[in-house]
Amino acid sequence: MKSPEKILNLGILASVDAGKTTITENMLFLSGITRQLGQVDKGTTVTDSLPLERQRGISIKAAITAFDWRDCQINLIDTPGHMDFTAEVERALSILDGVILVISAPDGIQGQTEMLWHSISSLKIPTIIFINKIDRIGSNTEQLLEIIRREMTPDTFPIQTVRDEGTENVSIRSDWNSEKMALPLMELLAERDDTLLNHFLEQETLPFDQAQFFCNTLVQKGQLYPILFGAAKFSIGISELLDTAITALAPISAAPETGLSARIFKAEYHRQLGRVLYARLYQGTLEARQSLKHPNLPKTDESGTDKIAQVWTIRQGRFENTGSAGPGEIAMLTGLSHFQIGHTLGTGDNLKNVRLAAPLLTVQVFPATPAELPALLAALNQLADEDPHLNLEWNPEMREVHIKIMGNIQLEILDATLQYRFDLAVSFGKPAVIYKETPAKPMEGYESYTMPKPCWAIVRFQIDPGESGSGIHFESDVGVNHIAQRYQNEIARFIPEALKQGPKGWAVTDIRIRLIAGEHHTVHSRPGDFKIATAIALMKGLTSGGTQLLEPRLLFTLTAPEENLGSILGDLSRMRAEFKIPEIAHGKFKISGQIPLATSLDYPVTLSKKTGGMGKWFSRFDGYSPCPESPKLYREYRGVNPLDRSKFILQARKAL
Repeated sequence: MKSPEKILNLGILASVDAGKTTITENMLFLSGITRQLGQVDKGTTVTDSLPLERQRGISIKAAITAFDWRDCQINLIDTPGHMDFTAEVERALSILDGVILVISAPDGIQGQTEMLWHSISSLKIPTIIFINKIDRIGSNTEQLLEIIRREMTPDTFPIQTVRDEGTENVSIRSDWNSEKMALPLMELLAERDDTLLNHFLEQETLPFDQAQFFCNTLVQKGQLYPILFGAAKFSIGISELLDTAITALAPISAAPETGLSARIFKAEYHRQLGRVLYARLYQGTLEARQSLKHPNLPKTDESGTDKIAQVWTIRQGRFENTGSAGPGEIAMLTGLSHFQIGHTLGTGDNLKNVRLAAPLLTVQVFPATPAELPALLAALNQLADEDPHLNLEWNPEMREVHIKIMGNIQLEILDATLQYRFDLAVSFGKPAVIYKETPAKPMEGYESYTMPKPCWAIVRFQIDPGESGSGIHFESDVGVNHIAQRYQNEIARFIPEALKQGPKGWAVTDIRIRLIAGEHHTVHSRPGDFKIATAIALMKGLTSGGTQLLEPRLLFTLTAPEENLGSILGDLSRMRAEFKIPEIAHGKFKISGQIPLATSLDYPVTLSKKTGGMGKWFSRFDGYSPCPESPKLYREYRGVNPLDRSKFILQARKAL
């Protein structure tokens, strides 16, 4: 089948219950992909295809479908709205040409909306804001527009007006090419372009096609955001939304370009095909039986390739075995065993890197019986391949299985998934907050590993605290005559592994490590020797110099009735929150600030009970910061501690 000439990879994003799946179903119906509208409450939607999604009426996985609209193929990615599945949104954002951000008219800007907007705007992804549910009681679009301009961005431009909102008789009217829009449009454009400003001052008019061209240019640069309205329940505003998307969001021309550039953003397991990877192509082509270099090999290493077995591309709502894929397309690939989510195919220097949130809770997983432990590990390995954020940890010495999660809803879904996909009944420990460590001060770490032969690895590191949020940074001052480059490469690769547990049992971050001295032996040294020496030296240094415990903190926004203000302020102070002066209006107050996750983990439930369900709590991850030290927060080292030098060496050499 011939590839489409124009392709738009379009994401639809929203907080939970904003109506984005209903919007998607309308798009599929209007484009002719489906013969009747799917309904969330009846479990008949196309994109919520998993049994759990249909049972619960929520999106869990990012779903991909495609349809033709006018002269363009739209590859539509419907993403989950619940914050526990933010990782799915994160992966989708990395491959999109444009976004539709859905906001519920009666509910307004939610916490998840704020988090999504922060990422969309920082990445400058071309975006249309679609205000849905204008038929609902409580809809006040004029007020909501002011809130959007104040709390999200002033760079918005509604291109429609709403009539009879808040009723089933609601309707919309396009203001494009109307006298009502002409002057505001010219003023808006003139503020952003000196040439247009001069033209406006001289003539005060601009032909509509030119005005639309300049508007679309600003939209595509992420400098202007058109706002449209609709009521998906009654199929109002959907065709206008699609027309605006293919006009304003710049579909790419699918002409082949030299050089391969693609990104893998999704992994799944199919009964017939086995493991499949989804890749977005930016340039070049992918073909069946094409060989690709393993992504984790150095650029200078020409050995090791994977071969694509099959290439499937999406057409009219379904994937077909087309054998090849070109620019703009989303391909489903089989046969690539060494590639994972986030890997690039070919060059990837120009691709977007997106990180919305990180799992902040860790939980232990227990099989129903000891005999089911191997099956549980195999199942969790497969699920971790589909969602790397799970970060599966298996400790063979303690025979413990741990995963990382975003929240309790995700845990419920994992429980059900293990049951229906793998026929495994499991139980979970109590979720615990994930802390981290950072060096408390400059220090050195040294190890001389020269016995028992054959072995030889001597290393000395300078260890310093890094800037907050900087992660792990390594550099070397040692020449290759002292430590061969292949051994230094091994040190660099192993350092993140060595820092997974610090003296207090948590991963070490915000650290600068410099190799300042060392020695290899031309006969006795092996790469594994330097892994052993690195682990021991770093743990020695961190233990002697000490580490500072770091806790995850959240940005929060809280709204509640005014009569609860005093009590809630007391709660926030006890939880070590830092907050701004409350804003009070219309019998309610709003307060924003920063708060530790550990102290506020259960507060949304407390707030709801305290306010009779009237209080609302929105939060998003804001990074790690120092916290009060307490031995209660420390964890025992899992496995053999490098400070137990003899035992650690024996284990590393597989002599235990």
